[in-house]
Formats: sequence, structure tokens, C-alpha cells
Amino acid sequence: MTRPATILQQLRLVIPLTLVAATSAAPSLAATLVLEAVDSGLYFASGQRGGGPTNYAVGVFPLVPEARNFFVFDLSGVTDEIISATLRVYNPPSGYYSPSPSETLGLFDFTSSIAALSAGTGGVTAFTDLGSGTSYGTRVVTAADDGQIVAMPLNAAALADLQLADDLFVLGGRLMTYDGSQEIIFAFSGPSAPDHTRQLVLEIVPEPGTSGLLGAGLAGVAWWRRRLATSRRSGREV
Repeated sequence: MTRPATILQQLRLVIPLTLVAATSAAPSLAATLVLEAVDSGLYFASGQRGGGPTNYAVGVFPLVPEARNFFVFDLSGVTDEIISATLRVYNPPSGYYSPSPSETLGLFDFTSSIAALSAGTGGVTAFTDLGSGTSYGTRVVTAADDGQIVAMPLNAAALADLQLADDLFVLGGRLMTYDGSQEIIFAFSGPSAPDHTRQLVLEIVPEPGTSGLLGAGLAGVAWWRRRLATSRRSGREV
């Protein structure tokens, strides 16, 4: 007759599996959170806000000064760890206009008044801030991006600032490769555009869930050690 497995033999199988499940579950707990922009737009070098909230063109237009764009997101409900972030913006058909085969869009932090920015009273200060300061990443854009969602991954500096944000958060945009000619990205992004996607996609890790799984694994180990010690003292087989 086959002898039943002792407690120790069973636990030698169960405990490692418990620990593996606990430690390897953290990545699987990562969730995707999509935030829609609560505002967006552009500022000209003159300090004037142009267009409406769905007009986020960036670059140089005919007969008007340089424009820089912005996107505002509400992070007040985000409390978990942010491990990655991507700005997703729709580029309309013919949205890329440039004599160059490609242009580079730079993303920056914004430290001026967000209320003034949205109200259209940010002036030259807002325009300058939208294209200077801490870099949050760059994205090369070409005519192949016309009619597509342009995804722009954010760098470590952006993740650090996002983690600290507990209210509105602004991403400023500037055409880094502007050379004085007419160069535009996201042209025709006004009300008549077929899509107005302006999203911040966050990958987050719920800390309490991860800690709970790890705690369960460690508790199992502690119980096994106590059970083994008791059995050895009593002389019973384990």
C-alpha cells in the first residue's frame, strides 16, 4: 500500500509554488488605465491661444507665428504606482505638412498656471513653458502618420512627475526640428477632424494586491517552520 505523503513532503511542494505565485504575480497585476484629455489646444508665440480644445496643431502656419500645443489630464484619482505612460494623439489625414521627410515632436513639463493656460490668458509665459524645461520624450513624425494615432512613450522624468501629480497634469509640445519654413504636425485637428483621440495611457501596479500575495506566501513559510519545529520536539514524523 502506498504510504500517504507526510505533511513536510506536501509542504515542500506547496510552499515553493505559493512563493512563486506570490512573487511572479506582481507583473500580472499591472493594469491599463486610459485617461481622456480634459483640455488641449495650442498657443502662438504672440501669447494668444488659438482654436478650440480639439485644435492641437503644432509648428508654423502660413502668415502666423510658431504654435506649441498642450494636453491636460486629470490624475486626481490615480494613486497606484505608474510603471509606464504613453500619450496617444490622433493625427488627421494630411495632418503632417513639411518640406522635410520627417519632423521631431518634443514633449515637455509645464510649471506655469494651468488655470491661465486653459482660460487662454497664459500669454507668452505659457507659450515659452510649453516648449522648455524638463523633457518628457520625443517622437519622430512623418507623412506615414497621417490618419493614424501617434503614440508617444514618456520617459523616466515624466513618470516621476506623473507619480507626484495629484490633480491636473500638462504635457507641452514643441516642434524640435523647426527651421523657419512651414512645418506642421496635427494640422486640421479642429472640430471637423474625423477623430479627436487625446489620451494618456498609464500602466499601473496596484500595490495593496501585490503586498497581499507576497504576505500570503511569507505567512505560509512561517506556518511551515512552526509546524516543523513542533513536530520535531514531539518526535512525530513530518
